[in-house]
Amino acid sequence: MDDMVAMLDQGLEHTGRIVDTVQETQWANVTLCSEWDARTLLNHLVNALSMFQQVIEKGEVSGDRSADRLGQDPKGAFHRAAEANAKAWREPGVFERTLKLPFGEMPGQVASGICFQEIVVHGLDLAMATQQEGLVDQQLAEDALGVARGMGIDNFRILGVFGPEVPVAADADCHRRLLGYLGRQV
Repeated sequence: MDDMVAMLDQGLEHTGRIVDTVQETQWANVTLCSEWDARTLLNHLVNALSMFQQVIEKGEVSGDRSADRLGQDPKGAFHRAAEANAKAWREPGVFERTLKLPFGEMPGQVASGICFQEIVVHGLDLAMATQQEGLVDQQLAEDALGVARGMGIDNFRILGVFGPEVPVAADADCHRRLLGYLGRQV
């Protein structure tokens, strides 16, 4: 489980670097998630981080999962949620527990993979929306692509969580292949 904690930490650190370099004028930029601008996407990610933290620490999610958690300090809100999320995943036995998420019960190990995907993929979405592809860690994107392929993403395509895979050149950077695999138009 130490490997997964390390991957989650890497994902949070990576996405944090991207968040930190977003300019105030870029929060309204359109993202690859067509219904969200950069600020809405970050708010979704902060809500997801908080959701996992609450499920681990309290056994359930409280509050409105679509509420604005960014306020006047989007970057600070992300870092506070990231710190609380990282701390929660260090709770003894969390990977062996069954976690009751709003979309179903699952082993902590599986839930951690979903959390990792949320962190990395939405960080990549934000990088693309704010022209920060140069900050992307291709090895982390490769790790996330491996996790995504191992999760049975096709089952989530049926539910509308991910779109159909979008063809991307085989020699494209890994983050673009990952985003295409998850249905993003890159």
